[in-house]
Amino acid sequence: MMDEVRELEKITEEVESVHQEASKNSKEVPKQTKNKLINLPVSRVKQIIKMDPDVSLASSEAVFLIAKCAELFIGTLSKEAYTFTSSAKKKTIQRKDVDAAIDNTEEFAFLEGALD
Repeated sequence: MMDEVRELEKITEEVESVHQEASKNSKEVPKQTKNKLINLPVSRVKQIIKMDPDVSLASSEAVFLIAKCAELFIGTLSKEAYTFTSSAKKKTIQRKDVDAAIDNTEEFAFLEGALD
């Protein structure tokens, strides 16, 4: 849990430094700089956001933050699933490992039954 907090603080500092640097040059963070901070495709994240009928417009900053949060969530879930994979002396994460991570980790309680 503390590692996640440290990682989140580190990312927040990176985003703030990029934002400060970009604000010196313009009002918007350059796309090239944003893409270095995230690995998920922004266009795909924006498409998924627009699938929600309640969302009519999403700013580029909101899309960026949602993409970064999704990336952190996927990383946390996969790390937790890998603990079950490694305890079974395997190298490939399987669905049963993800299910075990969801069932045994309180943070992922909201996902119970989502993979069914």
